[in-house]
Amino acid sequence: MWERLRSVWTVPDLRKKILFTLAMLLVLRVLAHITVPLTPAEHANLVALFNTNKDQNLAQLLGSS
Repeated sequence: MWERLRSVWTVPDLRKKILFTLAMLLVLRVLAHITVPLTPAEHANLVALFNTNKDQNLAQLLGSS
């Protein structure tokens, strides 16, 4: 298994694609922690969008039970 992983790194094109994918995942994880400032009205609209009786799990996404 380790030999196969080492052989992947010897192919330059494949190595670039793997590193690009890992870099994009890192960027996505960093950007996911940036909060978006909302006005109280926008926050209420967003909570109302996810606060449905049929699926309470979506309401938990925003922290409103």
